Amino acid sequence: MSLQALPPELHFGICELITEKDISCLSRTNSLFHYRVNSYLYKFNVRNSKNSALLWAAKNGMKSTAKFSIDEGADVEVMDAAHQTPLHPAAKHGAQAIVKALLDTDKLEVDCVDDRGRTPLMYAAQYGHEAIVKLLLDTNRVDVGLKSYTRDTPLSCATLYGYGNEAIVKLLLDTKEADVNVRNYIGDTPLLCATKHGNEAIVRLLLDTNEADLDVKDCIGDTPLLCAARYKHETVLKLLLNTGRVNVNARDRYGRTPLSHAANDGAEAIARALLNTGEVYVEPRDRHGRTPLSYAVWNGHEVVAELLLDTGKVNVKSKDSVGRTPLSKACEKAHEEAAEASSEQKGRDKRVKLTH
Repeated sequence: MSLQALPPELHFGICELITEKDISCLSRTNSLFHYRVNSYLYKFNVRNSKNSALLWAAKNGMKSTAKFSIDEGADVEVMDAAHQTPLHPAAKHGAQAIVKALLDTDKLEVDCVDDRGRTPLMYAAQYGHEAIVKLLLDTNRVDVGLKSYTRDTPLSCATLYGYGNEAIVKLLLDTKEADVNVRNYIGDTPLLCATKHGNEAIVRLLLDTNEADLDVKDCIGDTPLLCAARYKHETVLKLLLNTGRVNVNARDRYGRTPLSHAANDGAEAIARALLNTGEVYVEPRDRHGRTPLSYAVWNGHEVVAELLLDTGKVNVKSKDSVGRTPLSKACEKAHEEAAEASSEQKGRDKRVKLTH
């Protein structure tokens, strides 16, 4: 009698005597063995292999494997070495069907934390999985204000890591439970993060709450306005200025203001926007005694230098810490340009003589 012709109970008896790998091979032999043995394979995994199939399915987005495991009684709160339940990797990798199957069991803690103190909601927010964030929020069993061991919240995860999903930020803000001024492990608030990334839509959402601290400083003393000027995010800078609630003369740890950064980078539109507020101090001196005009002249940004001169409020003889003035630097640059032009002309004259 062939193995295939044996009654089902003998097939199950054989399965009791072989390894999980062998059972898996047997279930894939043909359709009959798959029909008879596949469910037994998952029962075996639950009983003898610590629900490894469910964890594997969640990490690899294998919906059918996850469903079979759950149907055969897998522990949906089983943890791997990083203290992650199947819900963590499913949320992280955007496996919406698996997340839904896990939630439908009503047997798991939705806000379970891993060895970094992170929840499935934090991972879904960080990696931009809007549908999963909504599924988790709809359970009403998640704490939107919960902090990880590195002080990340779902909102800071949504703004910090570059995905910048506007819809996710809106979902979190709409709960009215998200702290818009929470600081992460490097001291950034959601507004600082969004400003540094130049994410106009998220900046708008945060400003619309009327709760964000607009002059909060990061670990190097930058406010959101300083960040917008430093990273040349013109639209974000104008959004902040339009609130009428930002300190346009805020200084970083080197004593530089937003106007100093704009002048240093030759950012004409940003410099003009700052000057148009009528509140900008045009002659702030940083720790090295340099003014915005100094930076504009030193870096050859003529248009910005002209904007500053047109205010009539700058001193072209203002000395920095080594005694240089914008005027002396301008003369020096003019001399260098003249010398360079003269050198080029001499080179051309020499080549002409050689050809004759």
